[in-house]
Amino acid sequence: MDINSDYIDLSKITWIAVDTETTGINPWEYEIIEIGAVKFNLTSVLDRFQVIIKPEKKQDPKSRAIHKISDAEIFNHGVTLSEALDKFYEFIGSDPLVFHNASFDVSFLAISSEKESIRLSNNYYYDTLYLLKTYKPELESYSLEYIKNYLNLSGRSHRALADAEITSHVFQWIVSENISKLNSKKKYKSFFRYHRKLKSFEVTLPRNLDSIFTYFNKYIQTKSFLKISENNSFGSSDKHIKIVIPIEIMIFNQKLLLKCSVYPGSYTSLIPLVNTVILDPDRGPITIANI
Repeated sequence: MDINSDYIDLSKITWIAVDTETTGINPWEYEIIEIGAVKFNLTSVLDRFQVIIKPEKKQDPKSRAIHKISDAEIFNHGVTLSEALDKFYEFIGSDPLVFHNASFDVSFLAISSEKESIRLSNNYYYDTLYLLKTYKPELESYSLEYIKNYLNLSGRSHRALADAEITSHVFQWIVSENISKLNSKKKYKSFFRYHRKLKSFEVTLPRNLDSIFTYFNKYIQTKSFLKISENNSFGSSDKHIKIVIPIEIMIFNQKLLLKCSVYPGSYTSLIPLVNTVILDPDRGPITIANI
């Protein structure tokens, strides 16, 4: 084949889908407890990787209720974080990686690798959450559980290997649906224009994530109203003030988003929290930095 050709043979490309299970949602405070990875090409799964990690701290009961990794499983199969990362990086080699909501998993990998003095690999990675939002805007939800049911995929959710395999199928689906847009290197690069390298990833999530989630969970659980402003100011005539009922805190591309019902009108909106001021009924105006 002419090395100067712009043609790309998708059948010869392999990717590795990766998922992690953790002891909590805050990468600054919690740990990776399981890594799952699936090596695949356009049509098939080629290899699988799974490792359970012995955590140094106690698990968050909420996370444990989701992944259901038992103490017995950890005792019988768990390895140290350093050993797990060494095995994981050996498995992925230099292949491009695929995550669903990459910033979550890569944040944990970055912090864990730094802790163990292990350099992050130089692999490119893609995010199926971003790709679905870009190329499948008609979907009702972008959660992995919803996509799993949408594509009639089987397998247990919320275990690293099973979710990695679902992610691989999602990526295959996106590529197959857009195959005509990917038959040249130029088109391929354009289609996957959102891609990053692991080693250049910088964790910018706030360290007080636990406090932020605890704060908003009060309003989520009680379905209470909250007054917020998206432009860092409050005034009687400020048209940017909104009255909302928080539904969910979401993390995408290291950005904290508040999914909420906005009143009047009762429409659903995603509000970035980085520049948002909350008019707390007891504490007055606060930002997520001082929650």
